[in-house]
Amino acid sequence: MQENLAITYERLGRLESALQMKHDVYSGRLKLYGKQHEATLLAANNYAVSLVVAERFEEAKALLLKAKPLAQRVLGEGDTTTLRMRLVYGDALYLDPGATLDDLREAVTTLEEIERTARRVLGTAHPITSAIDYSLQNARAALHARETQPPSEPATTTAAVPDSAHTTSLADVVSQFGKAVSDGKFRAAVPDPEPDEGAVNPWLADQISKLAVSRDHRA
Repeated sequence: MQENLAITYERLGRLESALQMKHDVYSGRLKLYGKQHEATLLAANNYAVSLVVAERFEEAKALLLKAKPLAQRVLGEGDTTTLRMRLVYGDALYLDPGATLDDLREAVTTLEEIERTARRVLGTAHPITSAIDYSLQNARAALHARETQPPSEPATTTAAVPDSAHTTSLADVVSQFGKAVSDGKFRAAVPDPEPDEGAVNPWLADQISKLAVSRDHRA
């Protein structure tokens, strides 16, 4: 019930209300099932995706730093929930305007690791693998631009990608992030009498696309 109401708030643009509800769902499952239960890990991933949509990258990263090691240990490296969670973490790292050089390197390393796993377990045509590939390309581009940036220039994530490529690459990667949500990359609740834990919320795709536009305009 709470998750369905959170979706309604999201559609109305009330992100903070939706985030609070998803936080409550996560906290409730944490108390009910414990931190290692799959339902808790799914709720954590739901909450993290919404945090990224709201550009609350630090909170998303902090949450995932706690949750993803548990998913790796309990569910396994090749589990789709684990792959989704690590992909959200990689995106949160390099999409953050305050990302450091080390953050960008960690994003690339994380995405390279899960790309190999996804190709082996899911195959190259799977939407999760495609989403990872796309994010990896853009993370590598951001890292390369930062590493070759003259010392005199401000070291910001938005300045990391050359102006000629920034609008396209940032918008495209976030759009791909959103497409992956619609394709089932992330487990997010949708209004349904009995929500399927594997279902997705297409509204998140629209919000991520809007995020890309707003960030491009600020670049």
